[in-house]
Amino acid sequence: MKKEQQKTNTLFVTILVLLSSLLFLPSNLVAKSPRIEVVIKVSNQGFFNEAGQPVDNLLKVPQQSDIRLIFEYMGDGEDYHEFSLLFDSGEELYADPISYLNKRASVEFSTGEHLQKIEIFCVVDCEGMKNLLDLVLVAT
Repeated sequence: MKKEQQKTNTLFVTILVLLSSLLFLPSNLVAKSPRIEVVIKVSNQGFFNEAGQPVDNLLKVPQQSDIRLIFEYMGDGEDYHEFSLLFDSGEELYADPISYLNKRASVEFSTGEHLQKIEIFCVVDCEGMKNLLDLVLVAT
């Protein structure tokens, strides 16, 4: 009877140790959605994809994902642009300005639930501002 009790106790302790070790795994070992990079090229004429083709005003991104949104300047003048991301939750993020001298800027965020909307617009009074006001990311 005593040996059975010891075996039971040993088994219980072993299971407890295994379960507790799973709780304290380093964060880089825990399964997580990979970061998705989205490149948006920008000129006074509007928003473009990586291939330089105009984009629809609605871009779909995966829900509940880590996103790195990269703005890339493709103008040739002295204009510059700075973008705001306005989440439907009211949160607002800003990317650093892009220009001929600073061609790329990025902003990182996590998308939320299905159909979350993130409006993107230029906050600088620039020559192409009317073309840089109506891009929307939607979590799908």
